[in-house]
Amino acid sequence: MKGFDGYCDYLERLTADNVDELRSFCAADIHFKDPFNDVTGVERMRAVFVDMFEHVRGLEFRIHHRMNDGVACVIVWTLSGHIMNRDWSVDGASKLRFDAGGKLVEHIDHWDAAAGLYEKMPVVGWFARRLRKRLEVAS
Repeated sequence: MKGFDGYCDYLERLTADNVDELRSFCAADIHFKDPFNDVTGVERMRAVFVDMFEHVRGLEFRIHHRMNDGVACVIVWTLSGHIMNRDWSVDGASKLRFDAGGKLVEHIDHWDAAAGLYEKMPVVGWFARRLRKRLEVAS
């Protein structure tokens, strides 16, 4: 199964062992963007996923909501695993766009990198949490 439902099902079963299947869902010139990456091309997107598996153990991607009105596709998800021997999870959403043949041409992730990653790191986390509190008080 290809297209929106096929890609969503793939993301939920994504592992380091099946990351190469990404090629069958994506157009060659796909645009992928998240808070740390902005790449064009399925091989570069695949490299981002491979890197993710090298740094996050026990990675799990769970989709909570799928919305597809035929033009705009959005998924709401939680990504979890273990980073630096700590449990980690981040909630986010992705905007997906497919071509007429059902190939993914755009995958744009939206999630809070500060709360989702930086605040959980030992030294940087202390600074990020403190900065967030100061900004909340100021607003």
